Amino acid sequence: MSAASDSRWALVLAAALWPAFVGSAAGQIEWTDENLDQQVFNRGGGPGGNAASARKELDRSLLLNIQDIDRVCKLTEAQKKKLQLAGRGDIKRFFDHYEAVRQKFQRLKPRLQGDNWQEAWQELWQDISPLQMNLQSGLFHEDSLLHKSLRHTLTAEQLPRYQAQAEERRRFHHRASIELAVNSFEESMPLRDAQRQELIALLLKELKPPRKSGRYEVYVVNVQMSLLPDDKLKPVFDRTQWKMVRAHLDMYKGNVQWLKQSGQWPEDDEDVDAPPADAKPAAKRANQP
Repeated sequence: MSAASDSRWALVLAAALWPAFVGSAAGQIEWTDENLDQQVFNRGGGPGGNAASARKELDRSLLLNIQDIDRVCKLTEAQKKKLQLAGRGDIKRFFDHYEAVRQKFQRLKPRLQGDNWQEAWQELWQDISPLQMNLQSGLFHEDSLLHKSLRHTLTAEQLPRYQAQAEERRRFHHRASIELAVNSFEESMPLRDAQRQELIALLLKELKPPRKSGRYEVYVVNVQMSLLPDDKLKPVFDRTQWKMVRAHLDMYKGNVQWLKQSGQWPEDDEDVDAPPADAKPAAKRANQP
């Protein structure tokens, strides 16, 4: 994806998440610290999000993650303390990033109040977006300090048990994401049961889980589907269905680089190239603020 595509896609995402905010005229926006917090911490788009409530939620999430590991591995108190320390490191890293965004917000305020506020907002959104995605997918994913510390904290007997449980959960989420993606096809194009099962089996074989769980898992499935060779997908559908499927998948082309940058793209597919520049992802055709 080109730099221009990245910029347009960032604005589209912002508009989708907070249409009232991004779609307002510059003179109608009150650029306050509370306003920034709502953009960073309000995953549901409603009022009231702030750093304090997010910190409490992340502390609770850390506790639940350690309890989950404990159920599988029967941790000692020393192991729990090591994992808590690593998880607190993840939380600190998140809020260090947030503090950097907050300082950038203060520097950009004069531009945000001007006629070219969209350009300043886009610049700020490039830093807000990773914070939002971390909250949505969870801080304690495979790339977190918490999970990286497991290899050095768990014993030789505990680690395989944990890895087996984590892999089972990963496969469950991946299948659920594939089924949701297939269901999205059926909103406009019903499938026969045999087709549905054949398509799900094909996608389970060909596609890989995202690096992080969360709300973007189905999106990653669709982008991966858009890159599959036609000769693998086309036999599942009749001629009329295939035209609709191809049009649906073409909307997702061109977003591989964005998924890589956001840490969502499957780890083993890091060498996948983005489609040619003439590909037209849905983001380019969407209404922009």
